[in-house]
Amino acid sequence: MNVLLKKFLSFSYGKWVGLIISFLLTPILTRILDPNQLGIASMFTLALEVLLVISLLGTDQAYVRFYYEENEKKRNLLLRNSLKISLFVYFIVTVLVFIFKESVSVFLLGEYSPKIIYLLLICLLFNIIYRFGSLSIRMQQKGMLYSLLQIANKLINFVMVIFLFYIIGSQYEIMIYSTVITFVSISLLSILLDKYSWTILKTTNVNSRHSRKEMLQYGFPIMLTTLIGMLFQVVDRLALKELANFTELGLYVAAFKIIALLTIIQTSFSVFWVPVALETYEKKPENKAFFKKAFTIVSFIMFILALLIIASKDFIGLLLGNSYSGAAMLMPFLVFIPIMRTISEVTVMGITFKKRVKLNLIIDITTLLVNGLGNILLIPIIGAKGAAVSTGISYILFFILRTFISERLYKVEYNLKLTYSIIIILFFYALYSTFYVWSIYNMLIAVCILFFILISYSKPMIPILNTLLNKKK
Repeated sequence: MNVLLKKFLSFSYGKWVGLIISFLLTPILTRILDPNQLGIASMFTLALEVLLVISLLGTDQAYVRFYYEENEKKRNLLLRNSLKISLFVYFIVTVLVFIFKESVSVFLLGEYSPKIIYLLLICLLFNIIYRFGSLSIRMQQKGMLYSLLQIANKLINFVMVIFLFYIIGSQYEIMIYSTVITFVSISLLSILLDKYSWTILKTTNVNSRHSRKEMLQYGFPIMLTTLIGMLFQVVDRLALKELANFTELGLYVAAFKIIALLTIIQTSFSVFWVPVALETYEKKPENKAFFKKAFTIVSFIMFILALLIIASKDFIGLLLGNSYSGAAMLMPFLVFIPIMRTISEVTVMGITFKKRVKLNLIIDITTLLVNGLGNILLIPIIGAKGAAVSTGISYILFFILRTFISERLYKVEYNLKLTYSIIIILFFYALYSTFYVWSIYNMLIAVCILFFILISYSKPMIPILNTLLNKKK
């Protein structure tokens, strides 16, 4: 157990250090760039993320899936096959982007800038290399090196943003230049830290156990699912760019950067929870009380966290500076993103247990359509607030669909009546907080909701807490 814990910590400390660096960088960025400039820069990042998913074509997931099935001496061939596919797709993407570079540039930046398009393609290439470089280190279970890469990623970006600000001033280009320099640096670093996996590529002619065709057959459906899931996550920003302006988008991105810091809770919990849940189910599938307790603990913690963030959104907003005061009004609904995702990690396990993962695609498509429609209807009326409201509602629906479908496959007696009651209460409190700044009434509402949550959870939580305390004794 101690070995497993040490291994888990070696992989996770990089995320936590990166979280601290990102937290420090966010208020610096919002004081260096105005909302309009930040909005433009965010479109570069968005394009990079989407093109990366397309270029990888799911081969990164195929690499992970087949890694331990491959002969240890031939794993470098698996890396070579993955890279060949990705680089071939990258070449096609590059040609297409280059042909339509003017249209792409105007769509992303609102102006024609061939220099930025070239930087996008360069950054994409090194992003692909970094993706496989970091995966190779991760699959070799070199946790310390993996965390080092994550820290280097955030630290180089942090340093370059400040350095470039003093060189070129308050221009959106500083974020783009820093992103490119960061990915070039960490991709080369990933190769230096794992030289054997890369240098051996040119010396062997032996075939890998898994062909490129097999990797494509496995990876392509995953790429489609990932792309749809990504569209669900970015449709709000795309809609803001098209239906509002870069200033509204910049405010939204700033608020999102604060809320995104909470995603480390969801990802860290998922890393811990999934193997534990799978092991419990395989050993004793009838042990549904375990999942019920886990749901009670997680939902209680996340609801309290959501309430605290909504109640303190104006104080959190002060971190962003005067130019971004409007970003605070977007946080109440954006907080539903990490909250609903984290709670649903417990309730969705029925889909995983029964290996019906294609149902996740239906969930993603449904929520994508709802979010898209909500953005189209609300953004023209209330701008960035409309995007936040629509996204919050979509993630609530995301939780409901995951839970409903999973319950049909693996029934657990979760206290969903209480859960949905608290979600409804938090929804209306978020709605109030979206249009009204902090006041004594806001605080009183928060206190009342807090008491309701504490009283409602006292019956199921007290026995769980007593059990945990007795185990420590």
